[in-house]
Amino acid sequence: MAEIVVSELLCFVFNKFGDFKKAQLKSVLIGFYTENELDAAKDQLFADSDKLNLESRPRYVRRARGDNRVRLVAEDLLDLCI
Repeated sequence: MAEIVVSELLCFVFNKFGDFKKAQLKSVLIGFYTENELDAAKDQLFADSDKLNLESRPRYVRRARGDNRVRLVAEDLLDLCI
């Protein structure tokens, strides 16, 4: 039986992706979700895309700790959704 992983963050992103501009969606992600939640969602999304063997996807970048890390992780997550 397949494993089901439920991510509130990913559910929100995919449901609101067409309704908001990318900058607005990124702002909501940064303002509402924690760094750990963004990291977990990004890891899950990249793991799932690996299973699908997608040819054209951004490469996975592990972000170093810093002031802009949350913003960069949110951008990585949204870039993979496009």
